[in-house]
Amino acid sequence: MGFVEIVVLTVQENSVVENLESWIQKNPGCLGEEVISKFNGKLPFLLKVLSVDKALSIQIHPSKEQAVKLHQEFPDIYKDENHKPELAIALSKFEALCGFKQLDTIKKNITARKELQAVIGDSLVKEMSSCLEDDDHSRDIFKQVFRAIMTAPQPLVEEQLGLLNERINAIDESIRTEEMLVFSQVHNQFPGDSGCFCVFLFNYVCLEEGQSIYIGANEPHAYLKGDCIECMACSDNVVRAGLTPKFKDIPTLCSLLNYNFEPPEAKLLQPSVRDENCQLYLPPVEDFAVAKVKVEPNTEYSLSSFKSVSICLCVSGYGQLNASPVSPGKGFLIPALSPVSIISQAECPLELFLAFANVGGEYS
Repeated sequence: MGFVEIVVLTVQENSVVENLESWIQKNPGCLGEEVISKFNGKLPFLLKVLSVDKALSIQIHPSKEQAVKLHQEFPDIYKDENHKPELAIALSKFEALCGFKQLDTIKKNITARKELQAVIGDSLVKEMSSCLEDDDHSRDIFKQVFRAIMTAPQPLVEEQLGLLNERINAIDESIRTEEMLVFSQVHNQFPGDSGCFCVFLFNYVCLEEGQSIYIGANEPHAYLKGDCIECMACSDNVVRAGLTPKFKDIPTLCSLLNYNFEPPEAKLLQPSVRDENCQLYLPPVEDFAVAKVKVEPNTEYSLSSFKSVSICLCVSGYGQLNASPVSPGKGFLIPALSPVSIISQAECPLELFLAFANVGGEYS
């Protein structure tokens, strides 16, 4: 929910349904003064629910400066000039690949898999094995390694992926490693795709309900399975490289990647506790933040007003929001500085997510 060219969203006020963007243009004060000032009078975020059954593409999102350049050079592919940092909050067990593993782990994975070595090439494998420190030299070598994997000839990729898949399938499933299981999952979905090798290069994260990951500019990632709330800056800029039949821009992705080696826990964004009913997910950008509100059955909760417009989505439970009926899947646009009164009227808790611009402090 938000502004994006390929989707037309509507808002209903007093039984009148209107295009959301048009309604905001007529009622700009709903955004809040700081949103109007910082984002040229436009809603700066998108809010989604993702239900992932088949892995989504390996991708990155460019920074603002890079997005401007890409849009100028390739307007048919990169259709806007904005960045697209994003936040995923698990609604169930949620699996993803996110960021590069630590250097030692990547080296061990290459050493243990002759199929990866065959795709990378002997010279680069040798150079990679000599990298001892997480420094610019190691990142330069690994950049060449990653590019070699993603641009290897398709017949070689298919051959080596097939051999690796056969070798893993010969191992009893009960003793296969986490990486092996994830590899089998993505290879079954995208056989012959060089992105399958990224399982041995990217961090695997498995979120429980309420846990979240933040994806900044040029951070490689792929969502694998599960349900999540996703909030992001208002953009459709995606640079893809694997696990997809869509257009891949591997040269651009390889040139923009950050090539940072980090442990998986570095990708988690810890929420702050506002009170017993409300948790706040506050990423290091102004475009968006998310509040998770949970109200126990047959109770009432008052949420302090936001300095920004917010979009509210109900994911479970029934009740009322400012006297309007609330049920799963129902969304609300809440103008800035508007008080929010929530009543839970079911046997199970009422659970809501509110996206808002991360400007001027959390609350008024």
